[in-house]
Amino acid sequence: MKKFYLLIAAVMMAGASMAQSPVKFGIKAGGNLANNTISGNGVSASFSNLTSYYVGGLVTASFGSKFAFQPEVLLSSQGTKVDGGSLNTLYVNVPLMFKYNAVAGLNLQAGPQIGFLVSAKEKFDGESIDNKSDYNNLDLGANIGAEYNFPMGLFADLRYTFGLANIAKDSGDATMRNTVFSLGLGFRF
Repeated sequence: MKKFYLLIAAVMMAGASMAQSPVKFGIKAGGNLANNTISGNGVSASFSNLTSYYVGGLVTASFGSKFAFQPEVLLSSQGTKVDGGSLNTLYVNVPLMFKYNAVAGLNLQAGPQIGFLVSAKEKFDGESIDNKSDYNNLDLGANIGAEYNFPMGLFADLRYTFGLANIAKDSGDATMRNTVFSLGLGFRF
């Protein structure tokens, strides 16, 4: 856990040290439409979206008027709905977003993400079962999105995260990946 905190601190300091103009810190929160996809070994499945949340902090370092780098640390509830229940996972995600200011107030963004599994539970017929041992502790993803900046530090963002890593242990030749649509609001100080 100590290494995890050191990684988070290093990411935030790297973003702050690369800035050519003032660094801005911020907070953000919003809703997720999360899902899991399974493919390979003759299997292809997608389940129903699970409505969930995310909350976290960020550092934005601008490079001139067009480009910025934004590392984030987000607590993100993910998973999927299945017949009769749901699979719920909780991650600490660390997206590293590269931003391009397309027009005044609007930026486009993309970047990689690493996720650290905090918990995993199956919920069926009113019962909850801890199944964290069935999942890999790390998830890798790719993000694309857009952000609109309002006056006085307020912003709204929309993002899609596509999982690149197999999150399930012992899945044979099949792979299980996270997919998440996120919509949220934030504030930069």
